[in-house]
Amino acid sequence: MKPVKDAYELGINIAKKDPDEAADRIVSRLPVDVPRDFVYKIITNAEYFFRPAENIDSFIDLVKKYKA
Repeated sequence: MKPVKDAYELGINIAKKDPDEAADRIVSRLPVDVPRDFVYKIITNAEYFFRPAENIDSFIDLVKKYKA
């Protein structure tokens, strides 16, 4: 689980360092239309934490669906 936590924390740190760039990149990659300001506010105002999931099978299936 450590590699997943490390990747999560790295992504959060990158997003918080440059929230404008992060919001632009996230919005450009989402499969749905989401306002950039909404994403920006999440990046700058959300409280981030990591809690390992008990069952990640549905998450794995979702990632496979959108994997490039």
